[in-house]
Amino acid sequence: MKILFFTHYSSLYGANRSLIDIIEGLEKFGVISTVVMPNGGDLTNALLKKNIPFIIHHFKPWIFIDDVKPNSLKSKMIHCWEKQENRIKIQKYNKQQLLNLKSNILKEEDFDVVYSNTSVFDFGFNYSELIDSRHVWHLRETPQQYQFKWIYKNSRITKSFNDSDLIISVSNYVRENFVNSLGLKDIIVEYNSVMSKDRLYSLEALRSNIKTEKSNFLTFGLVGLIHPNKGQIEAIKALKIVVEKFPSCKLLIIGGGDVDELSTLVQSLNLDNNVSIIGEVNDPFEYYLEMDAYLMCSKKEGLGRVTLEAMSVSLPIIAFNDGGTAEIIKENYNGLFYQNGHIELADKMITLITNKNLRKKLGENGRTYFEDNFINEIYVHKIHNHLSKLIN
Repeated sequence: MKILFFTHYSSLYGANRSLIDIIEGLEKFGVISTVVMPNGGDLTNALLKKNIPFIIHHFKPWIFIDDVKPNSLKSKMIHCWEKQENRIKIQKYNKQQLLNLKSNILKEEDFDVVYSNTSVFDFGFNYSELIDSRHVWHLRETPQQYQFKWIYKNSRITKSFNDSDLIISVSNYVRENFVNSLGLKDIIVEYNSVMSKDRLYSLEALRSNIKTEKSNFLTFGLVGLIHPNKGQIEAIKALKIVVEKFPSCKLLIIGGGDVDELSTLVQSLNLDNNVSIIGEVNDPFEYYLEMDAYLMCSKKEGLGRVTLEAMSVSLPIIAFNDGGTAEIIKENYNGLFYQNGHIELADKMITLITNKNLRKKLGENGRTYFEDNFINEIYVHKIHNHLSKLIN
């Protein structure tokens, strides 16, 4: 089986780390994979190290971030005209890029499946039609999570999705969102995996060598793109309340993006000695192993690969009770929920600081839950079965 994967960015955040997991797992079934991405970056470096073929070929998404709030009919009309003009430009540009990819780069190379690793572009779907191949769409996010809108009418969006041969969703939350908003049909839910069983056991050995016998000094952390909906600001505000009682507590923020607002907030709250903004990293596990508890503050999260990663190293989770996160966290089993802002979050953080037995229980249960449900070997076997049925 030969698969052509398309992804929309080149950083190593959750969607692309999951993509690599799928490709490496499918190799054991004899599947040959090639990845197409619009630009180079950390993903290309990772693919080079793993000897996974890739092509850098630019294309444009079929979404936009609508941050214009018109105050008059005139400005609304101008904005609508700009969107229409951009829609036509994007359509013409992608059409030419499709032909270039087929004629000049891949030429007559055949693929059994074209696999779009996200919902935010239709380039992969259109390429599958151009070469008359099967198409898979992997839904990993909702429009609400990143505040994007479609450049086309919903009827066209719906038709493109439903004309695909297979749609996979990372959670029931994402599936229901697309069903309710666009009327999509026949969506299969497969929760992400994160790592192999061997990797899990090696991390467990590393974790056991780190002393975590802390009582009133914990290091909290969160990993992900710096974005308003990811909750980094909420976590910093919560930490300010926590350090008033426990001044040695720390917060690690790992992820790329514009950190100016976060840095300004940290300084204004006098938390320079308590908050470390690390930036984007290729392997976050170095930092997971420094943490004592994990904060999942993201709103409308599709699933939350980072939550699963934190579970894998026995970290208790404090999570915003929303989206796909609510499907993988069980209250007082592998984590604690909050829903009413940074004050409630701070209260949950203090609960973990003052209750060592609870921390241990949540972490151990999360580790067991992870091994039972989110191992690569199980996940990739399911994906391979779906693909085999598709082409046969």
